[in-house]
Amino acid sequence: MSVQKIYSILRRTVTLSVLSRTIAMATGAALISVGCLMPEDSSAAVITATAQGDENPAIINGESLQNGDFLITFNYFKTLGDGQDEFTNWNFDFNSDPNLQAFINAIAQEPLTSANLTLTLSPQPGFSTDGTGLTGVKYLSNLTNVPGIPGVGETGTVVLDLLNDYGFTSTEIIGAFNSGDANVIPWNYAEDAIISFAQLELEAEAQSVPEPLTMLGSATALGFGALFKRQHSRKQKKS
Repeated sequence: MSVQKIYSILRRTVTLSVLSRTIAMATGAALISVGCLMPEDSSAAVITATAQGDENPAIINGESLQNGDFLITFNYFKTLGDGQDEFTNWNFDFNSDPNLQAFINAIAQEPLTSANLTLTLSPQPGFSTDGTGLTGVKYLSNLTNVPGIPGVGETGTVVLDLLNDYGFTSTEIIGAFNSGDANVIPWNYAEDAIISFAQLELEAEAQSVPEPLTMLGSATALGFGALFKRQHSRKQKKS
């Protein structure tokens, strides 16, 4: 074999090798770039639980009164249902929420990103000392300072950002969620208001999952590299 032919074969081999690597790298890089531009699968998991009762419950003399989802017990006097000197207790039960499992998976990895409490209440005389909170864990007092809180004798709805504005922590709320009855958070209100609606909305962010296009880019790059390598091997055998 002449020196010129050997040189020609070597040049062709090097060219094909470089070309195959270049195409594979370029194709893979392009697809990976597209994948990176795609939105990541990191949607928030949000669950909501509510409790409802009557704005004007029956007034009785006794030790307890069930007003819809709210259990009213007495403080000093046994007159119940008038919203004065009463304890109101209820549960935020999340078991029927369709996003429950996604939320449980999320809080196993990340803390809560938000916790919003909505209350519809009718304050009565003595309201200035009222408070609400996680039963046995955290209590928020001085509700008269809450923006938009209705006055005595009025009925209104307020939303409280528990994490950012009122000192509650993700650890406290998730701890209550995970203890006692499964996926239930006990709540209470004391003591001079009728509570007719309550809602707790919790949100947690799930960890991101690599997008299919990102993985496709890597696989394509490897595939092109293998393909050119096989084609080049065949040509060498024919030569």
